[in-house]
Amino acid sequence: DMALDKYKPYSKIEEPRLSKKELIMARIELLIKAKRYDDALRNLNNYENQYGSTQKSDLYKGQMLQKTGKNEEALEYLDKSLKEEATVNAFNAKGDALYELKRYDEAFSYWEKHLELDSTWLDSYFSMGFCYEEIGEYQKAYETWKTVSEILTQRGLVIEAGWPKEMAEKCLRKLEK
Repeated sequence: DMALDKYKPYSKIEEPRLSKKELIMARIELLIKAKRYDDALRNLNNYENQYGSTQKSDLYKGQMLQKTGKNEEALEYLDKSLKEEATVNAFNAKGDALYELKRYDEAFSYWEKHLELDSTWLDSYFSMGFCYEEIGEYQKAYETWKTVSEILTQRGLVIEAGWPKEMAEKCLRKLEK
């Protein structure tokens, strides 16, 4: 807000380093990082009213709608974003929205697309592990959790690898019953 106030003293021939549009988008990105999803969504709506939509604003709006439980609407924005550019963030968010709507097969296809682009980012693995457990596919859940644990261990994150390892063991016990 303070940065936006600094725009007032500029004359029309002077140009600040960042445009007002870029500054507003930067605020939205900070709100997202702070997990203030409702505030980010409100700012995205204002941005869209003032400047129209862009691939980035569509992506962010889709993500924020998904994070705030508005999954059907999120899919509309994520689809718009994906038509312009296939991004890991959009694939992951779309998978999560579909999961929340209990459209599991579709969710898996988007998480898999995400992992095809970047298999080092673990969000989709986590979503897949939870989903496999929810639908009772414990062998696949076991394999997914085991993969997450192995990736974290390879990264030297041994403590962090403990929880997915426990999840894998829990799935293995369910398979043995």
